Amino acid sequence: MHECSIQLRLLATTDLHMHLRAWDYAKDQPFKSGALTRIATQIAAARAEATAEGAYVLLFDNGDGLQGTAVGDMASDAAEQGEPHPLMTAFEQLEYDALGLGNHDFDRGAALLAQVTRQAHCPVLCANLRHNNSELLEHIQPCTILAAGPLRVGVLSVLPPQTAMWNTDVLAGEVTFADMTETVETAASQLRQDGCHIVLLLAHTGIGEAEHRPGQENAVLPLSRLPSVTAILAGHTHLPFSGMLPDAGGTPVALAGAGGAQLAQIDLTLSRDPAGVWQVNKATPSLRRTDGATCTEDPTLSDLFAPWHTTAREIMNRPSGHTDERLHSYFSMIRPDAHLRQIAEAKRACFAILCPDAPDLPVIAAVAPGKCGGRGGSGNYVDVPKGPVLRRHLDDLVVFPNLLRTVELDGRDLRAWMEMSASVFHRIVPGGQNQPLLDVDWPPHSFDAFFGLNYQIDVSQPARYRADGSRNDTDGQRIRDFSWQGEPVRDDQKFIVLLTSYRASGGGNVQALANAQPLPLPDAPVREAVERQLTQPGPAAYRDLPWRFADLGGTPVLLPTGPRATEVLSDIRDLHPITGTTDIAGFLTLTLHL
Repeated sequence: MHECSIQLRLLATTDLHMHLRAWDYAKDQPFKSGALTRIATQIAAARAEATAEGAYVLLFDNGDGLQGTAVGDMASDAAEQGEPHPLMTAFEQLEYDALGLGNHDFDRGAALLAQVTRQAHCPVLCANLRHNNSELLEHIQPCTILAAGPLRVGVLSVLPPQTAMWNTDVLAGEVTFADMTETVETAASQLRQDGCHIVLLLAHTGIGEAEHRPGQENAVLPLSRLPSVTAILAGHTHLPFSGMLPDAGGTPVALAGAGGAQLAQIDLTLSRDPAGVWQVNKATPSLRRTDGATCTEDPTLSDLFAPWHTTAREIMNRPSGHTDERLHSYFSMIRPDAHLRQIAEAKRACFAILCPDAPDLPVIAAVAPGKCGGRGGSGNYVDVPKGPVLRRHLDDLVVFPNLLRTVELDGRDLRAWMEMSASVFHRIVPGGQNQPLLDVDWPPHSFDAFFGLNYQIDVSQPARYRADGSRNDTDGQRIRDFSWQGEPVRDDQKFIVLLTSYRASGGGNVQALANAQPLPLPDAPVREAVERQLTQPGPAAYRDLPWRFADLGGTPVLLPTGPRATEVLSDIRDLHPITGTTDIAGFLTLTLHL
C-alpha cells in the first residue's frame, strides 16, 4: 500500500570555504560560530527529529566548499598529488546525497576540480556547465533523481555564468556557463517529464533582481517563478535568508550564510490526490544556527580533521616579515590606510622587478580591502600588530590568492573606474543628521583606492553606478580634484595600473576596464609580493595617501566597524569620531564628521 502523505526534510550547507573546524587560522583563535564540525551536529539533530516524525531526509552541499582557509590550500595541494581531500571524506561520512558546485570551486582550475570531485561518493551537479573541448569535468552531471520513499526527487544545480570570467586565468576557455534561468527552465521541465514528483534547485546564487536578464549573477527571484521548481536552496551571497520571497511564486527559499554559520532547511508536507499526483500542502524554510554556545563540534569529524588542523596552525605561525606599524582595516572604507598602502607598495615593487623595460608612464596601484566587515561579520577585519609578521598575518592582509596584473588605461576610463568605486557610499545630504555612509549592497572588496593619484570623493553627489556595473539614471560626479603629481589628469593621459587578476578578469563589474590594454606580466601572486615587501622593504613609491572626503561642513555620518577600532581612533582624528553602541551583530557604530 502506497503512502498518501509524506514529510520531506531538505538540508543544505553552502559556502563552507573549507571552514572544517571552528578555528580562525588568520587570528589563531576559535570561531564563535560556524564550521562543518558544528554543522555535523545540526545535521544529526535534524535527522533525529525527522526520524521521530516519520519524515524522509535529503542532504546537499551547494558549492564553494573547496577554497578558503589554510587547510583549503593544503588540501588542494595534496589532492593534486592524488591524496584524499578531507572535504570529500567528510561528505561521505555525513552521507550527503548530492553536491552542487559554486564559482570558487573553479578557482584552481578544471584539473584540480576534476581530481577532487572524482573522489565524491555521491553525484556532483552543475546544469549550466558547458565543456569546450575538455574532458576533465565530463563526470559532473547536470542533474540527478533521488528517491524519498515513493517520491522521485529531481535535483539540479546552477552557478553564476560569470564564473568563467572570474577564473579566466585558470580555466583558459576550457569551460563556459550558460544562463541560470534559461538552463533551469529547460532542465526542470525535463525532470518533470521524466517522472519527478518534485524538483529541488541547488542554486549557487543570491536573491538579486526581480526580473530575469541574460547572464544574471543573482537570480533566485526569476528562478523561483519557474513552474517546475518546487524549492530552492540558494547560496553565493553569504546573506542568510529563509522564507517566501515577494513575487517568488510561493516557492520556499533557504540560503545559509558562509563558513558553516547555518544549516539551511526546508520542510515539505506533500499529499497525493486521487489521480496520483503529489502536491505540496505546506512548505517551511528555516535556518539552523551553529552558535558555539549551544552547538558542539562533532568529535568524529574533529578527529578526521585533526592532522590538517595541527599542520595548518604550525604553518600559519611561521615568520613572514616585519612591520613598523599596526596594519588594520577598521577604516579602510573611509581612509586609504597603512594596510592598503603596504599592498600597493608591494605591487609596485613587484612590477619594477618583473617589468624593468615597461613604458615610461605613471604607475598607479589599485587596492581594495579583502577583509573589512560587511557580510563577513564584525570580526572580519585585518589587524596585524606592529612587529614580526607571521604567515597567518600575511593571509589576513591578502585574503584571496590573486595574481598581479597590469593594464594601460587613459584618464577618462580611469576616472570612470574611480566613480564606480566611489559609488559604494550612500548619497549624503550636507547638514543632515546621522546618515548611514556605506551602501550595504556593495561588498567592501569593490572599493578600490588608487595609490599614486590624488583626489577627493564628494558623497553629496549621486552615485553613478550600481554594484552590478550598470549606470544609475544620473551622471553623478563624486571624483573631484583628480590629479597626478599636482597636475590635473587629462582624459587622454595614459597610465599603467596595477591590479589583481580578479579585477582584471571582470570581478567587481568595472565596465571601464573593458577598454584597458593588458600588458604582459609573468604570473606573480600578490601574497608573495607582499611577503617580499615585508621581508625586504624597498624605497617608498607611494608616500602620500591618495584620497580624502570632500568637506561637507562637518555633516555627521554613521560607519559600522569592528569593536577594536576604538584602539586606533587617532588614525581618523580629523573626522572627529564619536563612539556609539554595538549592534546585535557585534559591529561598533561610529559617528564621523565629513
